[in-house]
Amino acid sequence: MSDPETNYGGFFFPDRTTLGVPEIAEKLMVSTKHITNLIEDGELNAVNTSKDTKNKRANYRIPVEAYNEFITQRLVHSAGASILFDLHEAVQLDLYRRLKTKFESGEPKQ
Repeated sequence: MSDPETNYGGFFFPDRTTLGVPEIAEKLMVSTKHITNLIEDGELNAVNTSKDTKNKRANYRIPVEAYNEFITQRLVHSAGASILFDLHEAVQLDLYRRLKTKFESGEPKQ
């Protein structure tokens, strides 16, 4: 079976703790401005790591957990769970494995 992350452009970033705006924009095929707007509108949680207080130019880092929550919310609220059935079988299996591992680990719900 092929790897959904490499062959199907999966939404996830394995082995990462934070992400940059350009990475998320590329993964979701939207502009960096769109991602910045989501952050500034409070729809995507991020931390401004900029030390440039004079020009007030933001340098956002997005925790992977915040990104994953954003994706999950978008899948569930915008199209309902039915969107999951339209995904390629390899991607469905990858999501299933991830969710099963999370639930079996006993991690608290957020």
